[in-house]
Amino acid sequence: MEALGGYVPSHSVESFDEAIYAAYDAANDTGALLLSPACASYDQFSDYAARGDRFREIARGLGAR
Repeated sequence: MEALGGYVPSHSVESFDEAIYAAYDAANDTGALLLSPACASYDQFSDYAARGDRFREIARGLGAR
């Protein structure tokens, strides 16, 4: 995170799900949330499609939070 040089707010989480929830909580009022992973999932998912499916699953439930 040092590479961001303070230009972008950031923090670490333990899981993909936590990352989505943290991003949603930090998002502005537009309600837009974009999945743009900058690193590997470290075997959390079988492939990029499975990761996208999980993102979609979580994103659809965010409004209920």
